[in-house]
Amino acid sequence: MPKTKEQPDTPRARTREAEATVPLSSLRLDPRNARRHGEANVGMMVASLEQVGAGRSIVIDENDVILAGNGIVEAAGKAGIERVQVVEADGKTLIAVRRTGLTPEQKQRLALYGSGPQLIAGEQTGRRVFAMELEPKYIAVALERWAKMTGKTPYLVAP
Repeated sequence: MPKTKEQPDTPRARTREAEATVPLSSLRLDPRNARRHGEANVGMMVASLEQVGAGRSIVIDENDVILAGNGIVEAAGKAGIERVQVVEADGKTLIAVRRTGLTPEQKQRLALYGSGPQLIAGEQTGRRVFAMELEPKYIAVALERWAKMTGKTPYLVAP
């Protein structure tokens, strides 16, 4: 029989087989995470969660420290979400969230909640954002939200 790595004695390791969900409040922010989300950005995430529910993942480590997704965790708490379903992964398998019970309108809205928040986050952090969207209607929504937040007018830059 091959040797296996011993599991670390962490909160996650002790409960790995006992539960598939943990309280949202048990997750901890990474103090080294430099990305901060402004009120407008978190507000958009709260609205998204209230309109269509959770549909994207976050990344936590074996000690329940949030490595990616601190903004959505903050928004989830404000939207009344109290539990997190944890999926153990080694990074070699893509994880898909299968949502059930969505109306056709909610499915369409989920598609809108991608590039727009990236634009807002880039504006708030002073970073350049490169986003791609295939559907003109989604581009229009993202630019409209950005313009509303910044008071600026978007313009096309020719390649």
